[in-house]
Amino acid sequence: MIDVRCGNKNDKVLICKKAGTGKAKEGCIGVEGVADQLRNGAKLGSCTSSGVIASDGSERSALDASSLDASTVRLTSYPNPFANQTTVSFSVPQAEQKVTLAIFDAVGNRITTLYSGKAEANVKNEFIFDSSQLPVGAYFARLVTSAGSQTFKLIVAK
Repeated sequence: MIDVRCGNKNDKVLICKKAGTGKAKEGCIGVEGVADQLRNGAKLGSCTSSGVIASDGSERSALDASSLDASTVRLTSYPNPFANQTTVSFSVPQAEQKVTLAIFDAVGNRITTLYSGKAEANVKNEFIFDSSQLPVGAYFARLVTSAGSQTFKLIVAK
């Protein structure tokens, strides 16, 4: 787990993205821009820090935590936006010995781990995320496998 908070009041999110030259560049951005940056290849956290824990237990840098292919890995939620609970589901194209599905708030704090364990190939795994005690806002479901990670935005709207 890495702390991705930045800014004078820790109210922004530290991201790492590859610049046009192929070099990595860090940025401290507002919460509202995080999802767009993640969709465009950015990673949460520092470009130089280690601290991203892979599903196999090894530690990797933020740049090494590759994104999973969205055409083969299915990470979704329904309904979204939602008021009190949503069903988060995933499937992977090949069997995995260790996958982790966790929910994070907009500044990178882990809210809960919905699942950690094995996953069979092409099997839909569903988990209920109860947000009834959480404030309205953006949250992120993150699926980590041996092949990388995928992040999906969740919206709590009461």
